[in-house]
Amino acid sequence: MNEVLPIPETVPPLRRSITIKHVAAEAGVSLQTVSRVINNGPNVRAEVKARVEAAVAKLGYVPSLAAQRMGGSRSWLLLALNDRDRTIEGWKSGEGTDWVDQMLMGGMLRSAESGYRMIFELIDTHSSNVQREVQAALSALHPDGVILTPPHSDNPLITDLLIQQGI
Repeated sequence: MNEVLPIPETVPPLRRSITIKHVAAEAGVSLQTVSRVINNGPNVRAEVKARVEAAVAKLGYVPSLAAQRMGGSRSWLLLALNDRDRTIEGWKSGEGTDWVDQMLMGGMLRSAESGYRMIFELIDTHSSNVQREVQAALSALHPDGVILTPPHSDNPLITDLLIQQGI
């Protein structure tokens, strides 16, 4: 009943759903062992870790963010906030995008190195609704952290809310 069925070769690559069960079968280990390797957990021998990593690479397995979120208290999401008007004006005029692009690129690369996904949200930082906008994003995403750039990192309406939320 719990057997792993092979994915038919006729299924297009983008439609294939490689699961942790496929990785476990390919590596000849338990689901728990695959989970430990993926999450850098303890008590995994080097040769077993190498087999699991080889199976992950061979199958093209990508851990499900939804499954990771269900399995623990982390969301594996980082939320980057930037000012809506200033960012949109910069993009429309073709000016000022270097800063945002560099922040996005650096943030996404560093996040990925640690197993996180970064989500970029534009908020109206000059409005009395800024706390409501930030709270809406926090409630929807439950990020583990928030990236704020100056001057937003000095905005007490934002920073106080993050402190209250334990972020």
